[in-house]
Amino acid sequence: MIMGIGSLVQQAIRGGLHSGQVVSSTLGLIVNELKEPGALPQFKVDWFKGPDRGKKLWYYKHDLKEAE
Repeated sequence: MIMGIGSLVQQAIRGGLHSGQVVSSTLGLIVNELKEPGALPQFKVDWFKGPDRGKKLWYYKHDLKEAE
């Protein structure tokens, strides 16, 4: 499935022994997408579970994984 507006996502761990795994305590909904020519895709996530609950924050695509 392609990640986009309306997708449920979790934050991905970058670097270290757990690289590529998800932070299971996070869950959010993609509410906006930014695609600029020559730039990495970015997504605005509205978090409803985890430490950033209630916040809308921007993330690069490689910092997120689709929720299972």
